Amino acid sequence: MAADLPLKSRLLMSFEGKEMWDFEAIPPILKEDGKDGSDYWKLTARFWLAELSINGLLEVLEEDVDDGSHFGNNLMIAKYRLTDYGKEAIDTMLR
Repeated sequence: MAADLPLKSRLLMSFEGKEMWDFEAIPPILKEDGKDGSDYWKLTARFWLAELSINGLLEVLEEDVDDGSHFGNNLMIAKYRLTDYGKEAIDTMLR
């Protein structure tokens, strides 16, 4: 069933039971959908993570500056974790 969900929902679900940096979470989701290698989709997924965080579904645990090996030199990277609200949203809306 998860494969039928939108990318944004699958991205949120990928945080179940783990903490991840954005550069760890995004590539597997994009690869599943054949969108890996696309800067457009990488940036879109990064926007979704920020949006999910702003809406309380994910929380930022740590931030750093990209050395250029992930998204681009001097861009911010973040480590996220699912919140209790995020877990509840997955259980009630995505399953």
